Amino acid sequence: MRFYLIATILLSTISFADEYPEANVIKQEQIKSIKFRILCIDGYKFLNTDRQISKHVLNNSTIQMFEEKNGISVPSKCE
Repeated sequence: MRFYLIATILLSTISFADEYPEANVIKQEQIKSIKFRILCIDGYKFLNTDRQISKHVLNNSTIQMFEEKNGISVPSKCE
């Protein structure tokens, strides 16, 4: 239950990324029908992708970005 609540809050934040300063779009690119965005949310980087499959279906995915420091995987921070 906690996961779904967090996912809902995260996706809601991303949907309104242009309106709220807590979620800033760092970089955005499009390859064919897929849009890639790197977002900064609460000081951490997230990768958001979306693709229009048909007129009514939108595929959307968000993952947190990680990097390796001293052999340990840690969340990537915004600069």
